[in-house]
Amino acid sequence: MPELTESDPMAEAFFQFRMEAPHEVAVPGAAAVRRTVKRRRTARMTALSVVAGLVLAAGGYAFGAGSGSGQVDPAAPTSTRPLTDDQLQALGVQALGLLGYTPEHTRPGMMFGPVSAGSNGFTYSFAAPSGAPMPAGEYQLRAVCLGGVGEVRVRWQAPDGRTDVMVPCDATIADRPIVLTVSGEVTITLRGDDQAAGHAGIAVTLTNPNVVRVKQLLAVDRGEYYASTFGELETSVRDLDNTVTSGPVRMDVFCAGSGAVTARLSLGASSDTAHLLCNGQAQMVTLRLPAGARGESLILDLEPDAEARLASAFAMRLYRE
Repeated sequence: MPELTESDPMAEAFFQFRMEAPHEVAVPGAAAVRRTVKRRRTARMTALSVVAGLVLAAGGYAFGAGSGSGQVDPAAPTSTRPLTDDQLQALGVQALGLLGYTPEHTRPGMMFGPVSAGSNGFTYSFAAPSGAPMPAGEYQLRAVCLGGVGEVRVRWQAPDGRTDVMVPCDATIADRPIVLTVSGEVTITLRGDDQAAGHAGIAVTLTNPNVVRVKQLLAVDRGEYYASTFGELETSVRDLDNTVTSGPVRMDVFCAGSGAVTARLSLGASSDTAHLLCNGQAQMVTLRLPAGARGESLILDLEPDAEARLASAFAMRLYRE
């Protein structure tokens, strides 16, 4: 579980981190490392918000969010009088919306709330959703601040170095790739300047480390393959390929995080199904269809259980045999 390293009741209320928080998210922004084939398409079973980047630690409180009294125009001139807690939280919720999320549908790697005296300058320390060190790899940090004036420094501190991202409170989305060269704990510190404190709300998202894990697995096999992709298991997944109409085919499916997923590969009347456990060390199952398989399109269905929907990620690689 993440740890609030500088405790303050108000700050803790403003930024609540739930590593296993329920979440809905979109097809990952950088989301497909795939040798895409013509007419290939991926269908989600529910409507999703599409965002440019993926994320890691969890949401914030939402009292006053969405209420008329709590709302504030982020473009309005800023007075010297600090905003109320509800108004600051409303700005945090609006900032979250600019990144493509709502307080009711957060995911690991997300934080939002007011830039106020209670939350300003606090450091949050966390590991991966599974409790393991965050794996080495490339992460995407995205942040947006609303309030009209001032800026917030978002600091990423990892075993191999530190990165500061200055986020102006003018609705500009800061988007920064950060490479973690060694696995380990990462801390994120949010510190607003004197103008932002008491007048701004901020939202920050970071790539889910389980996505990094499955991406690394895709890079291990250097042999020839037909197609590959990866993403988060925030909901049921259906992946279709209209260019594959006959067997034999083989598909390796990976899962990292927690819980379990049922994977089913089908082509016409032929199908193969397997149950795949997800944990901190990504697991794999292989599905096969015979030479006699015929159909209009190859279909992969992934059905995660309730636990897997909280923080897990998947990857698949398709081979023509």
